[in-house]
Amino acid sequence: MTNNVLICYGTRYGTTTEVVQEMSNTARQLGAQVEVVHLEKGIPYPNPEDYDLVIIGSGIQAGQWTKRPVKFIEENLDALSKTKTALFVVSGYAGNPEKVAEAQADYLDAMSEKYPELSPISTALIGGMFEFK
Repeated sequence: MTNNVLICYGTRYGTTTEVVQEMSNTARQLGAQVEVVHLEKGIPYPNPEDYDLVIIGSGIQAGQWTKRPVKFIEENLDALSKTKTALFVVSGYAGNPEKVAEAQADYLDAMSEKYPELSPISTALIGGMFEFK
């Protein structure tokens, strides 16, 4: 197991926070030191080079990642290219067998194509919920 892990993420309604709590608990049980950062406005971003693995995630709404994880990637692309990286999204479509391939292509493969320097070692689609407001 990688020892020093950063999980950073963006969420709109909190479902991604719940997922990240479970991820971090599992990683800690496996012996990792885990720092969790909700990428909110006004907080300083952690330095990816301080970690063995950086996991970046977002909730999806209206087909889009939240803004802060994308900004984190863009501002740290050079450092992330030198660090093991994984991507995940929480999306209602991830729980729909008919939409999984589309969600993988639109939300994860598209990020890897847009930022080829990332070269994630893993990606994950995690079922979320639809928030109708």
